[in-house]
Amino acid sequence: MLAGLWLLVGAALPTSAQEPPPFATNTPLPPEPVISTPSAPINRFVLRPWREDDLLNVLYTHIRQLRPGMTQREQAIELLQYELTRRFPDAPHDPAAREHLLQAALAAPSARIDLRGLMRPHLEYLVNQRASDGQATLLPFEHNGLQIEVIPANLDGNDGQDAVLHVYYPGPNDRLLYNDFVPIVATNNDTYRLLTTPDLPVAPLGMVESLELMGVGDFNSDGLDELAVSLDDGQLNRELRVFGWRGGSLVSLVQPGQSIRYGAIDTWMAGGAALEVQVYREESAAWQCLSEQGVTWQWTANFFRPAADPTGYIFQDTANCLFYDAEPLYAQPIDDALLTISEIAPLAPSEDDYSAQRAGVYRAMLQVFDGDIGSAIATALELESRAEPDSWLAVQAGALIAALGEQGVTPLEICAALINAGPHGACNVDDALTRILEERPLQRDEPIVDQLAALGIVVRDQRTISQVGRADRQAVYFSMAGGHWWAFAPLDPQVYTAEQIDPLPGFEPLTAPIPVLTASQSLYDALLVDNNPARVLTLLAELRRNNPQTALASDVLYLEALSYDLLVDRTRARQAYYDLWQQSPFSVWGQLAAEHLEQR
Repeated sequence: MLAGLWLLVGAALPTSAQEPPPFATNTPLPPEPVISTPSAPINRFVLRPWREDDLLNVLYTHIRQLRPGMTQREQAIELLQYELTRRFPDAPHDPAAREHLLQAALAAPSARIDLRGLMRPHLEYLVNQRASDGQATLLPFEHNGLQIEVIPANLDGNDGQDAVLHVYYPGPNDRLLYNDFVPIVATNNDTYRLLTTPDLPVAPLGMVESLELMGVGDFNSDGLDELAVSLDDGQLNRELRVFGWRGGSLVSLVQPGQSIRYGAIDTWMAGGAALEVQVYREESAAWQCLSEQGVTWQWTANFFRPAADPTGYIFQDTANCLFYDAEPLYAQPIDDALLTISEIAPLAPSEDDYSAQRAGVYRAMLQVFDGDIGSAIATALELESRAEPDSWLAVQAGALIAALGEQGVTPLEICAALINAGPHGACNVDDALTRILEERPLQRDEPIVDQLAALGIVVRDQRTISQVGRADRQAVYFSMAGGHWWAFAPLDPQVYTAEQIDPLPGFEPLTAPIPVLTASQSLYDALLVDNNPARVLTLLAELRRNNPQTALASDVLYLEALSYDLLVDRTRARQAYYDLWQQSPFSVWGQLAAEHLEQR
């Protein structure tokens, strides 16, 4: 029925408010978006009476129009996929239509398009088609570039060949456009049924960058094989998901509300053994210091359940963490800080290790504070000579050399230059100023502003702090690789006692007003995860109530219109679609709103 959809060049379709030209498979270029504005009042429009082929056509067109960086169109495609599933469960129903849409999605420049709803039914169809053609045994095969590998398994305990299928679609530069591990079981009527669940991951999709099959085997001594897949979602710890056969379907075997995160695996869950992992925690991004805690996942009461090591997180035994534990180095006497660096540096794996590189920049900067400019330049030049182009070390060494070449520059200004050069600059203005003011406190018989100016500090504001029971203090604000507040108390007859303080009331960093509210993840989750359009409308009512003076972005207004539509509130849905189309005809949301209206 739907196979003819893809070549409906001259067929009579309903006239939508904005209808793109029907696509043809032999057209290499995607159709351009059709921009229009309402040509009639709202009473001339009705909600479009969707047919499956119409909605597939709209989805296909938006996928073909997708270009790198089109985040809003990616979100629109995600909502169209949801709407298709909501209106027409298990669509596309025609195998040819499904494969056509699948090929378009594989060619799209986006990892946000969820292909599982297309690929997995298509895979089941291909396997059963081969079985009907006499290929009863599951064997690896290829179909239009799609690669399918077979990992034998006993998933349900019944007779018949079960397996985990590794399904992948290679792209350019050895990049996988689709990577999936899907269980499949044999049925009693010589066909195969693919097992899936929303928790069964695929890559690339959203934050999930890659997948790795960790094993297929009996992990809990129940006589059945389970599937363990590890995913990299850009976090410090990977996630391990374990699935098994329960009650005729595929389910997660991890305790509900928990997730198995790990930086390293100590013991694998084979032969009845528990899974023992190390969970990492970042202690310092600047020093790349991690701590770790052991967690044991034991099969208990039908789930893998965690028990964390009661000793908690412990620093890893690395030079990175030793350096971090020695901070604040710039606040210490210079000789002590240099001695600490010389003691820890040999523990780094090599001079090219990041910890050794960072320590080298610290050494050069401490030499600057010590007045040993010749040694500082020599150290910086040596660091630059072995730095990779455009690396962190190259940027830091280059900034240090450039700052040292300026006339009249102070050590604190050189410190600020390192901070401004890029992420995790190897200096700290407040720590360094702490040491300077302890060793050479400001004199009470000279203006504070003048004495700070000699250090390269330009005071932007000065206030008197009066508190009951304390002597009045002079608070100053200056900007040097960020904003800083310091207070100076006259506790000594000759010198000030200095301390770093929080910003004074009224001087906190200003938060720029939000000119327009875009859709939050909670709004998308209410619809795409919870399948609850009524919840979307509740959240939007709260959003309006809490932000009465702030406009709502087009994506928010589209979510509102779609939610009314799915709840069959036709009057509000029509008005919301029409208003959005009229207000934002050039946005993807205005175009999509127009797709949902039909002129009569």
